[in-house]
Amino acid sequence: TNGAIRQLIVLEGFLVGLISGIVGLIVAYTTIYFLYDLVPWNEPLLIGVSLALPILFGVIAAFIPAQLAARVQPYQELKDAS
Repeated sequence: TNGAIRQLIVLEGFLVGLISGIVGLIVAYTTIYFLYDLVPWNEPLLIGVSLALPILFGVIAAFIPAQLAARVQPYQELKDAS
């Protein structure tokens, strides 16, 4: 259904945002550790925002393509691809 297609694409945007947030957090904390010899584990707001922003932007960025994909009939796309 259209709702399932939309939900699948938005979920993909969520997962991409989550993975990029985790990778970004690991890279940032590793860099901070090597440069300043400390890790700011006692900053839960920093960790939360560092994970929430990529997820939010991933979902927002996936929403418009999800809307467009939900409107297209699958047989039309398959016919156009061949």
